[in-house]
Amino acid sequence: MFILLVGTLSACDDNASNIIAAVDVSDREETILSTLTNQSFLFDFNNEDYEEVSMWVEKYEQGELVDDQLGYLTSPVDETGLIIFATKIDGVDEQQTFHIGVGDEDGVSSLTTRDTPLTPPYSLRGLHKTSLK
Repeated sequence: MFILLVGTLSACDDNASNIIAAVDVSDREETILSTLTNQSFLFDFNNEDYEEVSMWVEKYEQGELVDDQLGYLTSPVDETGLIIFATKIDGVDEQQTFHIGVGDEDGVSSLTTRDTPLTPPYSLRGLHKTSLK
């Protein structure tokens, strides 16, 4: 139903120094994340060639694209940092909230966006593509 598009540091370059890797979280971090979100994805990155990262959320209904930029974030990036994507379904109005963030030694860029109420069952298909410029 929803696909996050996140940029890979190696999408256009075979340079092994540009890497995105899933973060292994501690039990404590997992507890914090599960308290605040329904699902979350965290990635460390090492970057030598790119100046910015772009991430966005696309919405699909029954396999058809209905919104190609439900949320969109472009942020400058340093040599190392963290990419975060998390989602939470509000128990009151059944709206889904998306949190996208990029953090490095210079600070954090983030975006929060909401979608219309969902019809169960909910599905987040995960990461699909990445693109760094």
